Amino acid sequence: MRRINDEDYCVQPLNANSIPSGPVTTLSKGEFLRSYQPRPGYYEKRCLPFLESLKKKIATADKYLDAGNLDAAEKEFIKALLLDEKNPKANIELGKISLQKGDGKKLASAMRRILGIDALFQEQERHLFNTFAISLRKEKRFAEALALYEQALSRNTADENLHFNMARALAEGGDIPAARDHLRQALALRDDFAEAERYLAHLDALADAGNDDGLGSMGAA
Repeated sequence: MRRINDEDYCVQPLNANSIPSGPVTTLSKGEFLRSYQPRPGYYEKRCLPFLESLKKKIATADKYLDAGNLDAAEKEFIKALLLDEKNPKANIELGKISLQKGDGKKLASAMRRILGIDALFQEQERHLFNTFAISLRKEKRFAEALALYEQALSRNTADENLHFNMARALAEGGDIPAARDHLRQALALRDDFAEAERYLAHLDALADAGNDDGLGSMGAA
């Protein structure tokens, strides 16, 4: 539970290891008081030890990543998932490792887990899936990148940056009409979105010339 202001609270379910995991829900003060009862000492005794263990495993995995030791990092992230199978960072990093290793089977497994984590596609975690989706796009894994953006857009259709990044993946994957449509949606949401305007003009020029080459010539999103 986290208090947002005098009238609103954020709540998140606990998993079997007493770790907050899953979607975050906002409740009014009245709803919160009606639905929950205090459990003095529960956090310190039950939650905190598992949270500290999880934090330590992820920190160790990050150190291995920084050192370029993908195998050791992968093992630590897997240990983290044993504590919290829906942990956004551990799942995304395992996906990135699979992508770097070129392991299609593990990447597919990671994608299934990631697409099933609702919390990952909420605003506070957007940077995680977005950096992964950009990496997928740059490695020409367009289907996987599009799956992430589709999931995110199903939760927030009014995010111009999601539409822009979706357009990049669509265009580089060869679907120019759909890419142009998403760029128009991005501009409808923000008419001063200069990067989207430039990219749409770029795609319009290619379409007019009947040439789909050079789609990657614009700056990376």
